[in-house]
Amino acid sequence: MTFSLRNGLKPVRNAIQFESIDDALRNKLWNHFNDSYIKMHDRTDYLPNCHGYYIIKGLWHDLFKLPLDRIGIHWSDATDALRAYFFKCEWNEIYDLIEFVVNIDVLDYRTKPFIAHCNFSMEQEKGGYRFVRKLIIPITDKKEISVIEAAIQDGGVYAPVSKHFEQAAAHLSDRKNPDYKNSVKESILAIEALCSIVVGKKSTLGDALKKLKLPLHPALEAAFSKIYGYTSDAKGIRHAMLDDGKVDYEEAKFMLISCIAFSNYLKGIAAKSKVA
Repeated sequence: MTFSLRNGLKPVRNAIQFESIDDALRNKLWNHFNDSYIKMHDRTDYLPNCHGYYIIKGLWHDLFKLPLDRIGIHWSDATDALRAYFFKCEWNEIYDLIEFVVNIDVLDYRTKPFIAHCNFSMEQEKGGYRFVRKLIIPITDKKEISVIEAAIQDGGVYAPVSKHFEQAAAHLSDRKNPDYKNSVKESILAIEALCSIVVGKKSTLGDALKKLKLPLHPALEAAFSKIYGYTSDAKGIRHAMLDDGKVDYEEAKFMLISCIAFSNYLKGIAAKSKVA
C-alpha cells in the first residue's frame, strides 16, 4: 500500500468489481496482454508470416466476427486495432478477449504465466473474477478457486466427473447468459457419474447412494439424498421446462462447491476402501 493510501490521502477501493472494471485494472490487464501477446513480434513484421497470426485471425473471425481482409498486412495494424478496442470496449468484453486468447493459444509456457499475472492483478485491484484454468469465473475466494480448479483437472477414471464440473463452472461463469439452473444440474450429474464409477454401473444419484458400500455417515448420505430430491421435485433442476424453478448465482455456486467437496470426500473413502 502506498503512502497516500496508508494515510487516507487517496481513497482505498473496498467494493468488489463485479459489473465494471476501473482504469487501474483495465491498464494492468492490458499490460499483461501486451507483454504476453503483443511484444512477441517486431512491429514491422508482415502479419501473415507471424507465428502469432493464428491468434489474431481467431480473434477477428470467431470473437469479433469481422472480415479478415480488414485486419491489415502488418503486425502493428492488428495490434494497434486491438489496443484501441481494449480501451474502449465494455468491461465484460475485456474478459471475453483474454479468456478467448488463452483458449486458442497453444503455448502453455505463455498462457500459464499470463493467467497467473491476470489473477494477481484481479485480486490486487478487487476484480470480482478469476481464471480457473482457462475459464474466468465470478469467485473471489482463493480456496474456492483452488477447489474448482482441482476438480476440473482430475483425469483418468474420474474424467467424466471432471467434465461435468467443468460444464457447471462454464454455465456459472457465462457473463452474457449465465445458466445457473444447468450449472446445478451439471454439479449433480458429476456426483451421479462419480457414484456410477464407484458402484461399477450406471446409476442415478439416488440409486447409487443406496448401493454404495462405503462407510458414509448416515447424516451425510441423507443430506445428499435430499439434494437429489431437490433437483428432482416439481420445481427442481431436472424439470427444466418449468419456468418456476428459479436458481440464483449464490445457490449455483453453493451447489458446485458442495458437490466438489462431496466428490473429494467420496473419492478419498473409495480409495481407502479399495472400491474404485
